[in-house]
Amino acid sequence: MNMKIIEIKEINKRINTNGNASFEVVEFRVDYTIDELSGYEYITIELNENNELVSNIDDNSIFSDEQKEVILKAVMNFHGKPLVRYTLLPFLKLNQRQKNIVNKVYEMLKNSEVYPSGMTKANKFYADNSHLISCRAPSRAFPYSELNACRTKKYVAKVLQYYNCKSVKTLLKHI
Repeated sequence: MNMKIIEIKEINKRINTNGNASFEVVEFRVDYTIDELSGYEYITIELNENNELVSNIDDNSIFSDEQKEVILKAVMNFHGKPLVRYTLLPFLKLNQRQKNIVNKVYEMLKNSEVYPSGMTKANKFYADNSHLISCRAPSRAFPYSELNACRTKKYVAKVLQYYNCKSVKTLLKHI
C-alpha cells in the first residue's frame, strides 16, 4: 500500500498551561492518498516540557505503522522538529491500585463533582489536555466534543499515566 501526503495544514494552535509548565499544542489536518483513495486525519502534536514533540498518532489510528511513519515524517518536515511518539496502556492493563484511582476520579467527573481543566471560548470548550484525547475539534455543531472526551475513563487513565499520578489528589490536579 503506497501512501502519498497531499498537504499538511495546521488547523489549530494554542498554548496550554499546566501548573508551572506551559507547552504548545498543534493540531494538524493531514490530507493523504492511499491507492487512489483520498482522505484526511487529524493529528495532535504537543511540545512537551523537555522540548520534544510528541504525538497521539498511535491512538485510534486507521493507518499501518509504515503509513504512520510517513505522516510523522511529513509533520516533522512541516514543523521542523523530530517527533517522539508516546503510547499509553489501556485501562485493563493498569494495576489494581491505578484502576482504583482512575475509577474514583471517573465517578467524580461523571457526577459533576469535578470538572476537566480547560477554557471556554466562543461557547466552545477547549481541554488543557487535548493531546491525550482523540476527538474532533470543538465547532459550532459540536462545542463540547473535548469536554465529553474528558469525562471518559479512557481519558482519566491516560492522564494518570502521562503525569505519573500516584494518588487521587495528584490526578485531580491534572484532570
